[in-house]
Amino acid sequence: DCDDGDATVGECITYRLFGLVDGQIVGIDTDTGAATAYLTPAFASAAYQLTWDPNEEVFYSLDSGYDLPQLVAIDPCDGTILSREPIESGSLGAAQFCEGFDFDQDTSRLIASCSFDGSIADADYISEAVVELDINTGVASTLISSPYTGLDNEFDLFVFVGNGEARALDGRGSLTSNRWFQTDTSTWSSSY
Repeated sequence: DCDDGDATVGECITYRLFGLVDGQIVGIDTDTGAATAYLTPAFASAAYQLTWDPNEEVFYSLDSGYDLPQLVAIDPCDGTILSREPIESGSLGAAQFCEGFDFDQDTSRLIASCSFDGSIADADYISEAVVELDINTGVASTLISSPYTGLDNEFDLFVFVGNGEARALDGRGSLTSNRWFQTDTSTWSSSY
């Protein structure tokens, strides 16, 4: 409820599925696929990925996904930016870019796929990593380094599907690799 003190103000979440279109949060009709404008947060530049944290009742997004990304918390009722934190990881410094991003409801963790030096070199595994993001500080803790595939090796799509399992999509041009990530064992399996 957007205003617990006013019974005339109803639930602010009226959709079951949300997405980002040109920096605007849209509600998606799960029957028809139609997208309707919902909120327009004040992003600094291009925003990538959107996820919902049911525990904190807040949207999270990645702002400036390809240029020193920031973790952004968004009020679900009015689109106010609640916080904006640069994504960084100790000695690795600031993340260069992040794309894949989702909230794991099984473990109440915010997970992202990030690169900390912008490299996709064969020997540079840590640059393409799945990380847990601290929702208050944006600090990234590496969960697993992505095995090198010769593709972007950094995930354009990253979605948790339950039971500690995630699906990731790694691609470059017409080549695509679908990957499965088990958070409990930190292991990968791949299908090309």
